[in-house]
Amino acid sequence: MVVHQSNVIYRLSETHASMMANYRFMDNEKVSIADLIGKVVSPTVAACADLDILIISDSTEISMDSCEDHITDWADLGVLSDNKTPGFHVHASMALDADSGHGLGLSDLILWNRVPSSASKKEKAALLRKRSFKEKEIYKWQLGIEKSLEVACQAREKTFIFDQGANFSYLWHEVEELDAHFLIRGSRDWKTAQEGIRLFEHIDSYALAGKYELELRELKRHNYSKNKVQKRKARTAEIAVRFGPVRLKPSTRVRPRKTKELDLFFVDAKELKESLPEGEQAVHWTLLTTHQIESYEDACKMIRWYEKRWMIEQLFRIIKRKGFDIESTELTQTQAIFKQSILTLEAGFRVLQLLLAREKDPKNTQSIDRGFNEQEQNCLKALCKKFEGKTDKLKNPFPDTQLAFASWVIARLGGWKGYQSQAPPGPITFKRGLDKFRQIFQGWIIFANEVDMYNT
Repeated sequence: MVVHQSNVIYRLSETHASMMANYRFMDNEKVSIADLIGKVVSPTVAACADLDILIISDSTEISMDSCEDHITDWADLGVLSDNKTPGFHVHASMALDADSGHGLGLSDLILWNRVPSSASKKEKAALLRKRSFKEKEIYKWQLGIEKSLEVACQAREKTFIFDQGANFSYLWHEVEELDAHFLIRGSRDWKTAQEGIRLFEHIDSYALAGKYELELRELKRHNYSKNKVQKRKARTAEIAVRFGPVRLKPSTRVRPRKTKELDLFFVDAKELKESLPEGEQAVHWTLLTTHQIESYEDACKMIRWYEKRWMIEQLFRIIKRKGFDIESTELTQTQAIFKQSILTLEAGFRVLQLLLAREKDPKNTQSIDRGFNEQEQNCLKALCKKFEGKTDKLKNPFPDTQLAFASWVIARLGGWKGYQSQAPPGPITFKRGLDKFRQIFQGWIIFANEVDMYNT
């Protein structure tokens, strides 16, 4: 799948025998989900050694609505959050180099199905209150942390970055003794240890620490979770930053209850009204962290790190409709589809590595050997000569020993024109570029073999 950039068994199999062998592999009960995940995350162990790393986690839903005609075990598949669309759920964790932003690998994967329920919202809420933390789906956050810590055991410092879905009291208590830091976006107005003072009021009491400008591109995309089109005008947003310590009261609504207060730091980044066009929603992040924030520079570092959380969304985009299209699988059994999805996420992460390597940064020195062998590198060098223009602006700015060199070439193959004034290439551009490169490389190999035979 990684080599051919395809998860369709009959397309990536070169012979009928290999195709049948691949199908048997997916259906083999001896190939367990846990063992396959272990194989996928194992290279990340060495990649994280002696580095400060960021571990980013989030969940997504995989719809199987278009596969109704051939999936044979619908009862095992489950439903999505709407309680009717057939599909399953994925919670993925991946590791990045905190210093350079390089993609290091996947650190954990959790796949599960949700049984359809006929209960009312009130009945579901009552049932949920009776369950312990480990019986709830939100336990995926802690489980992902524990498994990722095993994979990142050789890392120097580990920081987990989560969105609002992980901002609940019980998780903070469970992880506070772990050998790791956490950076989580706040989602609600917590009670603080100061009587009558809540988090947002506490934040507003702090003086402005500094401001910075953030370039926002025009946005128009369909938000499937909210089932609506999100729009945003392009603008230069002026962001005000506050930071400081905060002591939060534990929630009394979780089971088992916790009584210890939480000592954290907050970083609040909020767009000023002066730069906000009429009718637009302000950019506003309230981040909570176990890192000690002592300066404006520390606060800005937390913001830059949280910005990288978007990369897990890009990974999910790569494996879905416009990328590998896992939602149109040809497989017929749930367990086989789970295995295919795990391997698709691994192949998708290779695409993401190119996306992460695209930035022109002095720290961006990841070796090209991490993604391409010697023959592939020679092919990339030949293609680079074809795409480079006469001016410096249209030349590959990276040395051919770096993965960023390959990233530039693959982006050109995917349709990016190479101008710095143009929007940077996105994940689907890299996926298309890799697809095209694999086709070109097959011809390259055939030609090289023909020449060798002729010379012999």
